[in-house]
Amino acid sequence: MRRGLWFLVPVLLVAVPACRHAQKDGETTKPTPVRLPVQVEVKNNFALPAEIFVVASGTSQRLGTVHPGMRAHYTIPPGLTGNGSVVIEARASSTNQVGRSGPLLLSSGAIVDFQVAEQLFNSTATIRP
Repeated sequence: MRRGLWFLVPVLLVAVPACRHAQKDGETTKPTPVRLPVQVEVKNNFALPAEIFVVASGTSQRLGTVHPGMRAHYTIPPGLTGNGSVVIEARASSTNQVGRSGPLLLSSGAIVDFQVAEQLFNSTATIRP
């Protein structure tokens, strides 16, 4: 058993450096940027529950429901925020009314305050500095 162990040590000493990835002289690896999620704070001033959606690049994703007079906190998936503008929508559950934020250009880690108005078409969104 000892003899096999002594044979293994030189083999490992030769094999371990061969596993190192090749890198050109002076070349450094660049760290990938961290994409923080975008937070959405919603206040529902509408008389009915509102379904909250985010629309980006032709994709619509439901974030959740906010009941009348309540607040809710949501996170927009990072894949939806890096490719152009985003629109946040409030849709009334029992009517065809929709309130939209207008196009928002969101950066990593942004926080959006979305106020669902008493009349959905008056809903507004602001990006915190």
